[in-house]
Amino acid sequence: MLEIVTVTLKMDSTVLHCIFCSQPLKPPVFKCKGNHLACGRCLSELPGNRCHRCVEPRGGFEQDPAMDAVVSAATVECPHSSCGSLVAYHQVHDHKIACPHAPCACTEPGCDFHKIDIGIMLDFVLMGKFPIQVI
Repeated sequence: MLEIVTVTLKMDSTVLHCIFCSQPLKPPVFKCKGNHLACGRCLSELPGNRCHRCVEPRGGFEQDPAMDAVVSAATVECPHSSCGSLVAYHQVHDHKIACPHAPCACTEPGCDFHKIDIGIMLDFVLMGKFPIQVI
């Protein structure tokens, strides 16, 4: 059986963005003859399936299975320190919103309390700096 080896890369994130909307590409990814990459949503809005970035008309867009694989495999660590999840780059925004480790502000008007991450809260409890009240 072939062992899968992962590598950590640093690259310009715009390489993984749609040239039209500047959002992260997610499958299916489309490429024109001039090698411009577009997301499916933008492609559906382009008149005549023609690339407006190409200087000369070269034809329409075609699905690019290789880029589908790249954008599916490109992962980043969740920005919330105690989460540790690896998330597909194109799903980071949605994950940040739904992540249980995301900071959360109180909805009561005038209250400036923010939810404390469970890991930090346990540290405070163990150090005796955050009393637990049993209700």
